[in-house]
Amino acid sequence: MKKVVLKILFKGKEKQENKKAIIRKGFSLIEVLFAIVVLSIGIVSVLIIMGTNIKTSILAKNQIIAAQLVQEGIELVRNLNDNEDPRLVAGTNYDGYRVNFDTASTSIDFVSSADYRLNLVGDSYSHSNGEATRFSRKIDISDDGEQRIITSTVVWNSEGDFPAIADCNILNECATANSVISY
Repeated sequence: MKKVVLKILFKGKEKQENKKAIIRKGFSLIEVLFAIVVLSIGIVSVLIIMGTNIKTSILAKNQIIAAQLVQEGIELVRNLNDNEDPRLVAGTNYDGYRVNFDTASTSIDFVSSADYRLNLVGDSYSHSNGEATRFSRKIDISDDGEQRIITSTVVWNSEGDFPAIADCNILNECATANSVISY
C-alpha cells in the first residue's frame, strides 16, 4: 500500500514539474519584442544597402555610357578631318555643334544646333529619331589654322544643361574630353 501511495504522490509531483517545464519552455514578451527589434534592424540595414547599391550601379552605368559618347563625338570629328570634309574650314571655330553618325546611310551630320539631346535607336545613340534618353552631347572645335582642338561634352542631367568645362564632373552629371589634331 505504501508503494502505491508513493507512486501516486510521485506522479502528482511529476505532473506539476512537467507543467512548470512546459511553461518555462516559452519566451517572455520582452524576449519576443527584443528579437523583433533586432530582426527589423537587420532587414532595414539590408534594404538600405541594396538601395545604395542600385543607385551606385545606375551612376556607374551612366558614367560609362557618357564616356563612350564623349569618345564617339571626338572620333566623329576626327573622321570629318581625316576625310577632309569641306564643312571643316581651317581657322574657323565651331562652338555648340552636333556631330551625328547615321548607321543606315553611313553619313555624318555636322550642324550647329540648340538641341543636343541624344536618342536611342536600336543599340546606338543618334540626334535624329529614336527613343529620347537623358544624354545630351555638344562638340566645340577651336581652330587656329595650325591645329584643331576638339572638345566633346556629354551631360546626363534631366535638364540637358552644359556646365562650364572646368565644372564638368560626376557631381554635375557631365563628362568631357579634348583631342588635338595637328595639320
